[in-house]
Amino acid sequence: ISINFLLNTASHEEMKSITITYTNQDKETKTLDVDVSKLVADEETGFYRVPAVVAPARIGDTITIVITEADNKTTKYSTSIADYCNYLIDLYRLSEDEYEKNVKKLAEATLEYGQAANEHFGYSATAFAGTEAAQTAVADVAGLVNHMDVATGGKINGIAFMALTKPEFRFYVSDDCGLTEADFAALNNGKIHVNGNAEAKFVKNEQTGAVLLEVTRIDAAHMEEIITITIDGFGTITFCGNDFARLLAKNASTATLGAALYNYGAAAKDCFNAEA
Repeated sequence: ISINFLLNTASHEEMKSITITYTNQDKETKTLDVDVSKLVADEETGFYRVPAVVAPARIGDTITIVITEADNKTTKYSTSIADYCNYLIDLYRLSEDEYEKNVKKLAEATLEYGQAANEHFGYSATAFAGTEAAQTAVADVAGLVNHMDVATGGKINGIAFMALTKPEFRFYVSDDCGLTEADFAALNNGKIHVNGNAEAKFVKNEQTGAVLLEVTRIDAAHMEEIITITIDGFGTITFCGNDFARLLAKNASTATLGAALYNYGAAAKDCFNAEA
C-alpha cells in the first residue's frame, strides 16, 4: 500500500538528496535513495510526488523521508500507513458528508486488511487494528455466487493470491502441459485477451522455475468484476477477486484474511463510486 509525500519545492536544484527509510516492528531498517533527477512536478501545485510503498501486512511500519537541500539543510518526516488511516478515521468520525464517510470506511477496511494479512503471514505480534468487522463478514462472503471457471484442459493446477493494494492472482501452469519457454513468450505476444480491468502474462518464478499466469492491476474497487482471460490454444479462465476472497473466507485458516479482503474491496468501491 502506498503513501505519497508531496514536496513543496521550486526546483530540483533545491534538493541534494532524498532517502526513504522503512523501520519494521523489530526496529530493523531499510533505506532507499530516491533519484531526484526523475521527480516530476505536478502541473497545478508544483509539488513533487514521492511514493513510499509497503505490503498490507506492514502498514504499521514507520516510514521516514529525509530531504537534504543544496545548502545541506535537512527536513525529516515520519509516519505510517496505519497512522494515516487513523488520522482519516478521526478526521471524519462525525462527518455526515457521504464521501467523507466512505473515506473513513475505506480507512477502517484498510486497517482490517492490513491486520488480517499481518496475522496470517505472522509478520508481527503488534496489532494496529482489530479484525472484528472482517470476522463478522465471513457468513455474508460465503454466500456469494462462485464464478470461478478454469477451462484449460488441466494446464492450470493451482491458484495463489498476493496480498497487495491492487490484489494480484497467480494461476500455476502444470509441469506436463507440453509448452516450452518459447511457447509462453509467443503467447505473451498478443495471444492473451483480457475482458475486464486487469492485465495478464506468463512469467517464470526464478526461485522455483515454475511458470505461472500472473494477473495484475486489479483495482480494489473492481474486486467484484468478473474477468475472463482467453489464451489462444491454451484455454479460458473466468474469475473475480470476490470469488477468491469468498474461497479464502470459507477456509478456517484463511477466513479472516478472505473476509477482510472482501470488505476492503467493497469499501474501495463505495469510496470511488466504481461500477462493477
